[in-house]
Amino acid sequence: MQLKNQRSIDDASASASEEGFAQSVLDQVAETMHAAAYPVKQLGDRELLVDVRAEISNYPIYIFWWPEQNSFMQTAMIDLVVEKEHSEIYKLLALINSELLYGHFDIDPEHGTLMFRNTQIVPPDTKFAKELVDTFIDEAVDQCEKYYAALLLVLRDRLSAREALTRGSTDIDGLA
Repeated sequence: MQLKNQRSIDDASASASEEGFAQSVLDQVAETMHAAAYPVKQLGDRELLVDVRAEISNYPIYIFWWPEQNSFMQTAMIDLVVEKEHSEIYKLLALINSELLYGHFDIDPEHGTLMFRNTQIVPPDTKFAKELVDTFIDEAVDQCEKYYAALLLVLRDRLSAREALTRGSTDIDGLA
């Protein structure tokens, strides 16, 4: 899928000083992602797209910066789609979300795509150290990978939410 208004991070870096603090934050995040060898594209004044290849799947991760709230949000898209009303997947998401300390799984209402979202509030003038960005991205990918099998078991094999959650935590090999 080709996204509108994509531009390379190099183009964005040239105008960073003109776009203010929001751009500075995105530049820091983009530098960290480049250093980790992740492809990065700037989609707007406050948005990046990072393509993360993990063990089970690939995850396009949208990163948004809202300076008004000092909030850094990520949405990791999962390559599984809920094609029609599927009550068991909602039950599974509720079970998974009840286990999470932060962040949540959701379904894109427009496309039916599964996703993991998390928002982090950061103090003003925070330097986005490599460790902070790595932790934020790694945690999203870890959550997606951890529950991928359970999601797949409900969508593909039509297991109940509880059974999929139980089996999915141990039956990862061969499901993706």
